[in-house]
Amino acid sequence: MLGAMATHTALTRRAAAWPALVTLLAGLLLLGVAVAHAGWDANELVRTGTRFSQGDPAGTEGYDGQFFYYIARDPDPGRVAPLLDVPAYRYQRILLPLLARALTLGDAAALMWALPAIALLAHVCGVYLLARLLQHWRMSAWFALGYGLLFGCLLSIRLALPETLAFSLVIAAVWCETRGRSAWAWLFFALAVFAKETALLFVAAQGLSDLLARRGRAAIGLAASVGLPQLAFRLWLLAQFGSLGFGSGGNYATGFEWVPFMGWWRIGAYDPAWRWQLGLLYLPLLFLPILWGLWASLRAVRRQPGDFTALALGLHALVCVFLPLSIYIEPHGSLRFAVGLYLALFVFAGRHQLRRPLAYGLIYILFSAMLFVSS
Repeated sequence: MLGAMATHTALTRRAAAWPALVTLLAGLLLLGVAVAHAGWDANELVRTGTRFSQGDPAGTEGYDGQFFYYIARDPDPGRVAPLLDVPAYRYQRILLPLLARALTLGDAAALMWALPAIALLAHVCGVYLLARLLQHWRMSAWFALGYGLLFGCLLSIRLALPETLAFSLVIAAVWCETRGRSAWAWLFFALAVFAKETALLFVAAQGLSDLLARRGRAAIGLAASVGLPQLAFRLWLLAQFGSLGFGSGGNYATGFEWVPFMGWWRIGAYDPAWRWQLGLLYLPLLFLPILWGLWASLRAVRRQPGDFTALALGLHALVCVFLPLSIYIEPHGSLRFAVGLYLALFVFAGRHQLRRPLAYGLIYILFSAMLFVSS
């Protein structure tokens, strides 16, 4: 009997490893092609720009990964602040650069490789745990591949960004909660927020779930584990940079909207054709998942108010409705932001054994391939 159980466990883990392995190979291929096209220049992965690296107002812009590179190279707030577009906002996502610095001892050349490597390794681990979660809910582990090859996740790896690290930690927290290890879940939630602040939506969902299910001690434990370190860190950011770090983006960011989908609609004031072109892209990739998420989560919460997966999906969908112009106008930014929405959708569909949304998630792999080919 014990031998049969051990064999079953081994087979289950092996089945969960396959989506993770495919994700690993896809990530390595993506990074390899990127640096090969750039003449094996690792700067292609972090994309530093002379505007910030050299303080040239007329210089090249670069991309967001450069800010994690600058912080990892020298985390001293006084010295790194001039290299950041919005210092407190960039510095709040401290976990990825600190991990890269610890692995490379701050070596500038090695950091350019370490940042995307950490993002990829974290993502592979997250896909494996998501596959195990789906198995726990009696769903196929292969559905996790829809998340593994999601465009926003692969883009995060390609450009050395923190989304995959943050949401892999969220997946680890959810895995621990399903196994009754709340203290470990609190730790992973706390780390996830230090990777990217949008992980707070999952923390809020867990806290609401605990309160609605009358798990008062769990709610207090979660609030203390996540809230106290964040409070101390935010006050430190305020002392160092004059800001708590919260915001809707870096340079050129606009505020969240009050009218649903107005961030997308406002694009027409600058370029009406671009508004409708993005609308065609966002219809299957954002608008339909958002609307379905609002509907499905509301139904589930009515049946079971303390359903964590429904609360997480509802909160993410609700926030995405009011995304600002500065996120909607840039497809890469909006699809990166939507990673949390997709993860919430996968977890919700898995928990409620909804095969169709998970199957649609596999279709998004085709969108990822098309978007990378066209960009």
